[in-house]
Amino acid sequence: MTLTNAGHLFICSSSKDGDAARAVVDALEATGLKCWITSRDVPPGRSYQEAIVEALEVAHGLVFLLSDASAGSGEILKELSIAGSINIPVYPLRLAPVIPAGALRYEFAARRWIDLFPDRAKGLRNLVETIRKDDRAQLAAKT
Repeated sequence: MTLTNAGHLFICSSSKDGDAARAVVDALEATGLKCWITSRDVPPGRSYQEAIVEALEVAHGLVFLLSDASAGSGEILKELSIAGSINIPVYPLRLAPVIPAGALRYEFAARRWIDLFPDRAKGLRNLVETIRKDDRAQLAAKT
């Protein structure tokens, strides 16, 4: 399955970045990409941990919103670790000019991130184009 016709993007963000995360989800979904985000997609009474692991296991990509808040989150590191263990693409999206440190520095040492500043619309277009390009490459590899 590919992102453009099935599956979803797992949105990995700090709860402190809720408004920014919802704006990214709205922008991605407006282009036809499906998203899964904890604040919306974990049903009441459900274990967050179980729901997150299940969503990651069927995700076709992870969009990581890098911010001061997410850079200091241990939960974010767990989500990124699970994504790495199941080999799904990770799309780092910087909300502000934050430079990863510690474990995040290691995680993103060889990855290019997309900036949402100073031009948010351009950053979101770049993200969508990158995801769609990866999706086309996955399709080509299967044929």
